[in-house]
Amino acid sequence: EQIRNSIGYPHLNVKIGASHAGISVGEDGATHQCNEDIALMRTIPGMTVVVPADDAEAYAATRCAYETDGPFYLRTGRLAAPVINDPETYEFELGRAIVMREGTDVSIVACGLMVSAALEAAEALEAEGVSAEVINMHTIKPLDADTLVASASKTGLRSHGRGALHRGRPGRGVRRRPVRALPGAHAPRGRARRVRRVRPRPR
Repeated sequence: EQIRNSIGYPHLNVKIGASHAGISVGEDGATHQCNEDIALMRTIPGMTVVVPADDAEAYAATRCAYETDGPFYLRTGRLAAPVINDPETYEFELGRAIVMREGTDVSIVACGLMVSAALEAAEALEAEGVSAEVINMHTIKPLDADTLVASASKTGLRSHGRGALHRGRPGRGVRRRPVRALPGAHAPRGRARRVRRVRPRPR
């Protein structure tokens, strides 16, 4: 409530760095696991949500947060993440997913610590004759739906790795992308009579 009302609605230039997120603190038990944060933060008006996969991406994302105006949520885990990006050449682009591995049979979409696990899974699947495409969806909001839809259209199957609650998975935003809804998110609702003019009642 404090983040929504005091940071989100007034669109303050506040950066939130959240460590030990998700299931990365598994040995501490459920009381120490923050699995709801992605679901909550992506609903905050104006909030940018980024989940870096390794230290190179975390460094670049931190600089991006500093340079980006408005609320920004940067989520990291507790565990040391395997390095999957070259710190010397890596370039972070907000809102642009990265295809880490090309594939034709299934799309594995992951963020944070789950990206390295997704790459390992793709290697295991290759040994079984399955070609898996791995996408690093470091930016949860704004979501790069174009890259994800293009990948899913190519492979026909999609799997998510997020380290968060099932209900709060970013994939919910992907499925909603082709759908046009009224009214828009965080938009004034107006009067019911006006809404009925553009959205007829279901039969």
